[in-house]
Amino acid sequence: MFTSCVPEVILTLPYSRAYRTFVSFVSRDKVGTFFDDKESISLIADRSPVPIFGVWDFNLGYGMVGGMLTSGFAQGEAAAMFARRILNGENVDSIPVMMKSPNRFMFDYNMMTGFNISISNLPNGSIVVNKPDGFYEFYSRNRFYVLGIIMSKNRDSSPNK
Repeated sequence: MFTSCVPEVILTLPYSRAYRTFVSFVSRDKVGTFFDDKESISLIADRSPVPIFGVWDFNLGYGMVGGMLTSGFAQGEAAAMFARRILNGENVDSIPVMMKSPNRFMFDYNMMTGFNISISNLPNGSIVVNKPDGFYEFYSRNRFYVLGIIMSKNRDSSPNK
């Protein structure tokens, strides 16, 4: 079984602010049973006393805290910008090599709270998934519903009835 293959070192790591673990997720256990990344992450995260960081954005939300994650979407956007320039007739030799990675700092709020990691400790510009909406986010997203309810209440109590 997979859980018997999780290295004991992962399961016994002490939690401290100076030490975190990075796990390269396994795909098969010692008897050959296949586990996809999400399953591996979940099984390891459920037993790990320390935060787990990774490299792929599609694994976020399955037990890892996050990190500088490779984003296929962001890399596709960057490649599309180069392709557009070339298709618009720009000489390939005049396009500079991209020096800044399109990868992004991304973190899972649910996992962060489990390890008492504050959003204020994240790098600037980090994306946080599973973050509960604050007052402003909730009402800015639902303003038309709220406005409709208020208008409906006003119409119901209007003197023309």
